[in-house]
Amino acid sequence: EEGPIAAGRKRSKHAAAPASPARPAQRPRARGIGIPRDTSPPPVDAGLLTPCSSFTGNKVQRANLPSIEISGGILTDGNCLFAAISQHLMGTQQKHLIVRKRAIEYLGKHLDMLDFAAEGDDHVGRLAYLDEMAKPGTYGDEVMLAAACATYNTSALVVMLHNGKYHTRVYPDGAQPPHMGLFYFEGLQHYELALPLPKETS
Repeated sequence: EEGPIAAGRKRSKHAAAPASPARPAQRPRARGIGIPRDTSPPPVDAGLLTPCSSFTGNKVQRANLPSIEISGGILTDGNCLFAAISQHLMGTQQKHLIVRKRAIEYLGKHLDMLDFAAEGDDHVGRLAYLDEMAKPGTYGDEVMLAAACATYNTSALVVMLHNGKYHTRVYPDGAQPPHMGLFYFEGLQHYELALPLPKETS
């Protein structure tokens, strides 16, 4: 099974992304990255997450996630992963291109992270992968998330709903909390922030 991020697709400017878009035949797959292990109940505790006071948009709570709330308003143009990281670390979504660029630069110096994209059947090659990911609007995948965490010396906890169950995964593996919180909408292939509720309301 694939992980929470679909690699290398660009969202159409004219229509919303379908629930299950076709994957290009030559798209690289990251080895060893799959659906996160089930950690519910509870899937995540607010104490594991760092606050993001700079986000002032709409927030919603979800059933079975009593201690966190999900942001609304992260860019839905294919840049959502980088926009969410930019919002959390820099206080604005508008620096998402900087986040993307730095993650690409990190991977360029750590090509071993791109072994899954090595030349061969059904693989695009490391440099082709980097060229595709460098394009604004290309969906970031789990390798890009790991690279962004490494270059900013931070960690991320991703929460997602898969087959009716909440799952979590930490990037990089084994990182200690607190983490930047991200919520992944699998059907929409979209990221929002996962934010800890204030203690008095959780």
